[in-house]
Amino acid sequence: MRAIQRLMADGHLRSALLASMASLATKLAAAAAGVLLTFLVARRFGAAGSGAWVLSTTILTIAGYICLCGLDYSTTRAVAIHRAAGQWAAVRSWTWTGLLIIACVGAPLTFAVHQVSPWLARSLSEGPLFAALMQTMALAIAPYAIIRFSAGAFRGARRFALADGLDSGVVSAGLAVSILVLDLQRLGDIANAYIAISAFAAAAGFAGWIASLRGQPGGTDPLAPREALVRSLPLAGTVLATLASPWIVTLFLAKFATITEVGVYRVALQFALLLGFLLNAAETGLSPQIAALHSQSKLNELSNAAKRITGLLMLLGGLPALILLLFAGWFLSIMGPEFPQGATAMRILIAAQIFNLATGPVGTFMVMTGLGRHSFWNALAGTALVLALSVLLVPWLGTVGAAIASAAATVFRNAVATVIVWRVHGLFLPLGIIRPVAPKP
Repeated sequence: MRAIQRLMADGHLRSALLASMASLATKLAAAAAGVLLTFLVARRFGAAGSGAWVLSTTILTIAGYICLCGLDYSTTRAVAIHRAAGQWAAVRSWTWTGLLIIACVGAPLTFAVHQVSPWLARSLSEGPLFAALMQTMALAIAPYAIIRFSAGAFRGARRFALADGLDSGVVSAGLAVSILVLDLQRLGDIANAYIAISAFAAAAGFAGWIASLRGQPGGTDPLAPREALVRSLPLAGTVLATLASPWIVTLFLAKFATITEVGVYRVALQFALLLGFLLNAAETGLSPQIAALHSQSKLNELSNAAKRITGLLMLLGGLPALILLLFAGWFLSIMGPEFPQGATAMRILIAAQIFNLATGPVGTFMVMTGLGRHSFWNALAGTALVLALSVLLVPWLGTVGAAIASAAATVFRNAVATVIVWRVHGLFLPLGIIRPVAPKP
């Protein structure tokens, strides 16, 4: 009890913990919706149908992040900094600038994805079902980007439940409910429902953010798309490179294995990523504080909160990790008889997530403290590693090779990020060790 009281006595940690708890609750609800959606697709269409759906949503996610241009993370940082300084005119300017960029990039990108879908299906040795799905899902590219952009704005304003619900829960929950209520029996019908729900969520999320700014003072600064892109594109490269790991192994599985193995692997990955919700929740709670405190040169005040959050992550994640490791086959069998073959891959992915928890919110710490270029090159090196391992292992080991490649990239990125934060900021997050950092001349 005294230990808990000491933790809550730290003002920054208390604020981060409360925000993280709200985020975690929302993320758990979103995770439940995502698992339900995965279950419904897997049970109705089997591993092959699940693989086709996963492959389509993977391409959509890649295109959505390209359309976003890194505006989700840069928006969180910009809103947090301007909000702390009371610069609401700058917040409004950033909001409308971001929407303009997404609209200008989204229209030609949607057309391009629609046109290249048949060629992409042939390149991945997939049938016409995948091409048809992708041509339909291309219409959700811009809504996907707007959803993440609006969520980043809410996160910067510390409205975490709204941000996380919008970012990861609304579309999955709406799609799962649509499948059950409307009894959708074709993947094409599910793709149409995805577009409708994404468009509604994007419009509602952006309108809600605009409404939240109405009571704030000041007008709107001039739009500054060049400045926004200069701030955002390095983060876009970082995010794309970091998220490329599951994309790369998914595409390699589609090319060199079977669509069934794609479905099995992604279900195993989704179970493993349940542990990642703990870290995501902690990062959500800390990220605005990191940005604001860094802008005020108060990083030392954050060090205690960061190290205690890391310890708390390991404490809370230990038991769920053990359960998933021991009963991987059983959890996968819930999805259908084809899925337990992914148990070994799931255990490898879980081991990487445990290491991810142990290193704490180091990736967000880099992004929010001006180390965007370091983060980009680190993410790019991890992408090169996962690409090389996928070439070597996926054709030989299938889902196990994909899991090894993805896990190795996760461990590599977090280890290197920990070293960078130590060398630049003098903070070793896993143990909370701090050393003085000489000021730059």
